[in-house]
Amino acid sequence: MPKVTHLPTPFKQIKELTKLLTLNRNFDVNNESPHQIALNNQKENSIKKPNRRNTELKDQLDNKNVSMAAVDGFIEQVFYQPLTTMFTSEQAKFITNCFKNYLDDYLSNFVPNTAVYFMTQDELEILSMRFYLPIALYNHFLTQLPKETIEQIRLMLISEKKSLTVIKNHYLAVLKEYEIKEDIKNACRKSKLTARSIYNFNPEKNEQWDRIKLDFLIAVALDTVRTYPKGQSFIQSLQEILLAASDERKLVVKSLNCDMQNFIATVEVKRFQDHSLFKEKYHKLNSLLSLEFSKDTVGQINSQNLIAEMRNLISENPSLTYASVKIDALEARWHVFSGNSKEAVKLYQKAFDNSLFSCGDTLPNLIKECLAATAYLQSFEKSKFNTSFLSHLKIACTNFGYDMAAVDIEPHLKKERENKSKNRILSAYTVADWEEQMWAKYFQWIFSSEICFPDVEYSSLPAEIPYFSYKNLNIPKPDYKNSNNKITLFNRKMPQLVGYSWLHGMPGELQDRYLKFVKKLLDNGASVNQLSGNNESALLIALEKMDLKDVTQWFLYQIECHKLMKKTQNILPESDLKEKELYYFNTQDRTLFDLLTAHDYQQKYTKKVVNQITSPLEKFPLMQAVRTGRPDVVQTILKMGAEVDKTNFEMRTPLYECLLMLKDLKKSDNNFNRAESFIRSEVFLYDKPILESIRRMNAYTQLDDILYSDIWENSLRIVSKSEQDKQAIAKFLTILENFKLEIFRKYTSVENLKEILRLLVNAGADVNHSHSQGSIKDFTPLMQAVIINDFELFNLLKEANGDLTKNFTIDDDEVKNSIQYLKKHFNSNRITL
Repeated sequence: MPKVTHLPTPFKQIKELTKLLTLNRNFDVNNESPHQIALNNQKENSIKKPNRRNTELKDQLDNKNVSMAAVDGFIEQVFYQPLTTMFTSEQAKFITNCFKNYLDDYLSNFVPNTAVYFMTQDELEILSMRFYLPIALYNHFLTQLPKETIEQIRLMLISEKKSLTVIKNHYLAVLKEYEIKEDIKNACRKSKLTARSIYNFNPEKNEQWDRIKLDFLIAVALDTVRTYPKGQSFIQSLQEILLAASDERKLVVKSLNCDMQNFIATVEVKRFQDHSLFKEKYHKLNSLLSLEFSKDTVGQINSQNLIAEMRNLISENPSLTYASVKIDALEARWHVFSGNSKEAVKLYQKAFDNSLFSCGDTLPNLIKECLAATAYLQSFEKSKFNTSFLSHLKIACTNFGYDMAAVDIEPHLKKERENKSKNRILSAYTVADWEEQMWAKYFQWIFSSEICFPDVEYSSLPAEIPYFSYKNLNIPKPDYKNSNNKITLFNRKMPQLVGYSWLHGMPGELQDRYLKFVKKLLDNGASVNQLSGNNESALLIALEKMDLKDVTQWFLYQIECHKLMKKTQNILPESDLKEKELYYFNTQDRTLFDLLTAHDYQQKYTKKVVNQITSPLEKFPLMQAVRTGRPDVVQTILKMGAEVDKTNFEMRTPLYECLLMLKDLKKSDNNFNRAESFIRSEVFLYDKPILESIRRMNAYTQLDDILYSDIWENSLRIVSKSEQDKQAIAKFLTILENFKLEIFRKYTSVENLKEILRLLVNAGADVNHSHSQGSIKDFTPLMQAVIINDFELFNLLKEANGDLTKNFTIDDDEVKNSIQYLKKHFNSNRITL
């Protein structure tokens, strides 16, 4: 029985490109001369273990659940390293980055919007390898290079006498053969040479050849496309674009995309016309199992019968195999409506696996149902047997850029991922507890009792806030004799020093009990350099307890108090509730920090611990020190050897973070309000970090029940980009920001933050470091100073070698916006450029 057709995976794309550019002998279809084989072997022997990587690549060709971090590793080995044997490192990096951008484009724009499950393998071959791969490569490669073809290169060589004297006769023979046949593949084959042998040839001290062989490489790939037979309209359009002038390319590309979509639509219509009976039954089943309407027992029986009939049609007609993936998804939904979530998850997993790289049109909705059903089942049964499936679903959200409740790598972070360690990248693909709980809550909104079959109702899941409830918390006694031993706290093993630092400040801590534990452990030789499994040190925890920006925990605390007040009908005063029910982490108590940084201990910290980044939240001491808003705290951490330009997962430096805090604190400034309004209207409501923050908060609380009438009129649920949701976000953010402003004014000041900025600048902070968040790209600290409209602050950064010539962009627009533009747009009248 034929299988469901899929678009090529990223690993197949790597294989095809190495084959198209003849980078890898394992994929090279042309014959080679003995001399060239020896030359290639000599080149490849300089690469570490290429055969092992090639074998791994072949083993991974059909892996559809692969993270881009893993793909990058293969690109490095089978793509970048071979290129470095042929080109300079700068040229090799340029080509590799082009290919990475192409893969991002392929996964973000082509795969998620293209359905190919109804196509034959031959039709898919035409669509993907003969259409999308070459044209996308052209857009990512040639548009950034001079428009050179092999014919132009040949003429250039002939016109350069110096080049003629160093090019061997058999290389000239290839070029002459090309002049006659205008076919580089035949020319190379006739001379028993590959294109690789041509651009591997590197005459000594011949700069002309070094300059053109990069163009030669791309030209070989494009001439391969030119030799494809004509017949389909999009192939003709593809060949047209290779000859188009630069100002005509965008129009030709647009026409080409239309041709591609027309081709897909034509195939789809024809396929469904051939199976009109199946199409009729499918639409009827889809209507019976809608997520919008209530259902009855008759509908349950009819939909079950329809599923059986359609399964029989598929088994009797192999050409209908492509439709099985749709039936799997609908049957999974039927099991959910029937109360059998375990069987539903099995079918959802099968439907998801077959839909990847095949059903881009329906995959987003399928992933939503898969996430909700799987997380609910896992949370309800308190098991972890579906963790890998949740991880695969999250990888798909990340790779395809779906706007869902999942932590995503921002596009600008994808571009900079080669500068990040593997562990930091992979953290974006792991499933956090808050995400699992959020998706589980989403299940009860999708599959409410109103739309399930009669008598089916799923149990509600209680909201759990980690580290907030300390009731029944089993706190072990300290072991002073073995001061570096570990304890188990919050279901995690950690050093005693770290654990008791966590507990310091919790309600009911009589006479600083846990602070005394920490002091005695230190006196008994406990190392201040101990780390938890997430790389948290006691020093970092002490700084977190003074964090002014983590208003999520502040706000959640108030929500829980409000919830308890409603339950008790205000019988208990709020202060009593705080002591009896809740553990509030951000106490703003600095006694733990002062203890851990006392003179006797301060000199014992290693630079590794002072600069350690936690996983997966990527916090580090200097950033947390800045977030306290206290200059003396920042100065202490700097003296301990903190790296001043270290970045967190959002790629922010401590200097930039301090500027954002200062901007928040100066909200009373009319100029800032205008700037904030602009940023919100253009960018703010679409920033994924903002959406994720709200989604996370909603995951841990029952906002629908607690704050339905107190904060907004309509419940937020899982945030999308609808007008209703944008209004809810705006209302929510107003309350949240006012709350944050109140905290800022209580514990820091404009002068304190300016002093922190001076400390960072004097320590060598880069005032020109490019920052990107959401839709804004390449924004520098100096630009933030313009928006804040503070003369003293701007001059401080300007005198620290601030670059007034740098530009930023919005929404991937090619228009570069200058600092002069910011000054004019925000009416920053206190700034002199």
